[in-house]
Amino acid sequence: MSAVTSIAAPSMLLLLAVTARAQVPRLPCFRPDSGKIAYSRFDTASDGDVSGQEFSFAVQAGRLVGWRRHAAGEMGSEERLDSLRASPAGDSLFFTLRADAYSRHSYRVRVTCRAISGTAVLFRSATNPAGQTVQLRLRRARPVAGP
Repeated sequence: MSAVTSIAAPSMLLLLAVTARAQVPRLPCFRPDSGKIAYSRFDTASDGDVSGQEFSFAVQAGRLVGWRRHAAGEMGSEERLDSLRASPAGDSLFFTLRADAYSRHSYRVRVTCRAISGTAVLFRSATNPAGQTVQLRLRRARPVAGP
């Protein structure tokens, strides 16, 4: 018996086993030769400040991997998603990432080759288990170049 199974409940094992990789959804846009596919929305204020976010996905070694890029004032760098999985039907993605040392963002989106749409539960933590639920819709766009 491994150390993980002796200290974690079966429901936790699934979470521990699923890192930022998922089976590839059954969509024509998620193929090994598709390259990075991004969904984003960025707005630029009159003073040049940029705000928004991008989620990007790529097939690597036969698995779907993902990243998030956040802009608040200036364009941020990519962060690897902490967890990512596809629904059995391949039409939805579920992913999480750490917001800060104490909270996480969780996303449940329907994915097409043109857009992702669904809900995000932001800033979920031990002291705020409900978090803040918001609707999310991002159109497919060219991936942001840069770090």
